[in-house]
Amino acid sequence: MNDDEGSADPIEIAFWAFHHENPQVYDALRRLAFNLVERGHDHYGIKALCEVVRYEHVVATNDPAFKINNNFTALYARLLMKREPRLDGFFELRERISRRHIMAPMEATA
Repeated sequence: MNDDEGSADPIEIAFWAFHHENPQVYDALRRLAFNLVERGHDHYGIKALCEVVRYEHVVATNDPAFKINNNFTALYARLLMKREPRLDGFFELRERISRRHIMAPMEATA
């Protein structure tokens, strides 16, 4: 992280904490996206995939506390497309509005 942590994006900070505590979310999103690519899709919505992950978690566990923050969906899309070459361009992205983007520096430690 940069020296000026006070101006870091709080959503990204919360995302990385969640991501490190719940690596199964990334794995599930990756699995679902690759499943779609293998079936010929070249574009899909990350929010739809997050809803599937939520559903799968509910039916597989009794954990009522598990939540995927809607603010994390775009960050998962960016992370998946950055780490998985086959998913490059799979999700539509908009420019994030924040004072500082810490995703690139923190990704190295992910």
